[in-house]
Amino acid sequence: MITISVRKHLHEKLRSVFAMLHRLEGVSDQSFVLKQWGEGGSAISRKEVSWKEEPKAPIKPIIKQEPKVKEKLFSEEHIIDNNEDEEEQDEDELKRQKIKLQYEASCASKITAVKVIGLIRTESFPNAKFKVARGSTSQIYKFTLADLPCINPYDWTILCNMLLKEKVKYKPVMSHLQLMLQSYTQEIGEMDVDIAAVLQMKPSIIPKEAPKDFEKLKLGKIHK
Repeated sequence: MITISVRKHLHEKLRSVFAMLHRLEGVSDQSFVLKQWGEGGSAISRKEVSWKEEPKAPIKPIIKQEPKVKEKLFSEEHIIDNNEDEEEQDEDELKRQKIKLQYEASCASKITAVKVIGLIRTESFPNAKFKVARGSTSQIYKFTLADLPCINPYDWTILCNMLLKEKVKYKPVMSHLQLMLQSYTQEIGEMDVDIAAVLQMKPSIIPKEAPKDFEKLKLGKIHK
């Protein structure tokens, strides 16, 4: 009698355990056998409880595609409006670029390559935007014809010689550049003499007398 009561007690305990396992997720396919015992220890009935875990769909990774940026095509014939840059950029950025531009324009590195980006519409004279490479490292700088007074005068000659290779194409640009060279030849010569004196060297350019109408020249304003 003691053995039968112990078996019945274990049977009740195991029944609750199996019921709890049946509710758990992630249990693999298993089969449990429950036995009910009668008097004499003989098995009266046999019950099998089985379940299978439902297969889960695989998780697909979500890949975000970045929007493609359309590249701008370079065009040498592009006409740049006078206020085009001002409309696209804020005032602080324009001030920063203008300050940086003066430093870049007065760079002492030699110009090794030049490209005319486009013509700029102005009321005074045909202005143009340049993109040049300087020095052995080919650093890129940008400036316009209006920045020529801030550039090393020796670069004017280099710039002019490079543009002469396509004289017909850059005729409006060449006319203004040659005018600048003619107007500032005297100043270039005087500067060469001053530099030679400081370095205790012989000047390579001998300045001529100032033209008769030199005193009639007045300060003006150049619109970029």
